[in-house]
Amino acid sequence: MERSYSGSVILSGPYLFNAQTDQDVYLSSDVIEVFGTGKPYTSVYGVLTSPSGMKFTSNTTIQPGGTFAMFFSGSQPFESGSWYVTVNNQGVTRTLYLSVQSGNSSNVNPFTAQSDFGIYQTGDQIRISGIAQPYTTVSASLTSPSGHMYLVTTTTSFDGSYQLFFSTSQLYETGYWNVNLTNQGQSRGFSIYMTSTSSPHSFTAQTDKTIYKKGDQIQISGTGKSYTTVKATLRSPSGTTYNTAVTAHLDGSYVISFPTSSSFETGNWYIEITNSAISKVVSIFLEP
Repeated sequence: MERSYSGSVILSGPYLFNAQTDQDVYLSSDVIEVFGTGKPYTSVYGVLTSPSGMKFTSNTTIQPGGTFAMFFSGSQPFESGSWYVTVNNQGVTRTLYLSVQSGNSSNVNPFTAQSDFGIYQTGDQIRISGIAQPYTTVSASLTSPSGHMYLVTTTTSFDGSYQLFFSTSQLYETGYWNVNLTNQGQSRGFSIYMTSTSSPHSFTAQTDKTIYKKGDQIQISGTGKSYTTVKATLRSPSGTTYNTAVTAHLDGSYVISFPTSSSFETGNWYIEITNSAISKVVSIFLEP
């Protein structure tokens, strides 16, 4: 018999919280989008404030890749004038300014830009995607912490979508890099974090105890290859298995947990943990 549990992972490391709107100017019936990067699995809270002080709220959770998007809309058209959005993540607040003009619908594409991840390792390929005016040029620059700049351009497709790619090498600087894009007089910018390529990865796994009582939580921790899946299978003396998986963090660390119950068998249990084709097996004893 096979069962599955969701795992848990402890996150730590450098994350830069960025936020931007998908447009600078909106029409009163538009949906306002705010997107950016931050620490995966943490919450982002947004408050959109009108010229007269009316507030609209939105919140979301940052995705595993470090990106997020949230949306604001109203049951009535937005009032015209200058608006602002405050976006908060883990005590860090960004304030964004925008303008709303009267009108029923937008006739032009917004200009958006986002990276596929918030953190990269040297040697990775950086992908930037978004939408802009169809058949127009999008220019992008990638600037290192010391000011070295790399440029690339592309032409948007018939529906306004585009993709840009920056290839990096293992000699690239680590730290925060800035990405800036322009299209038809509009600009977008955000930051990414570059970390050094992991050394040939060693995979470790250990339990927090060797003997558990029924009802205890079994915790396995260790290190693996950054941003890769760590899978674990807990096997009972009679062969019943329980499966879970987590993603190793930037520094390779991970934590996996299995709950136990009074119905679990007494005796020797085995846990097989796998990461990037490397497996470890540890044994525990479950007491009555």
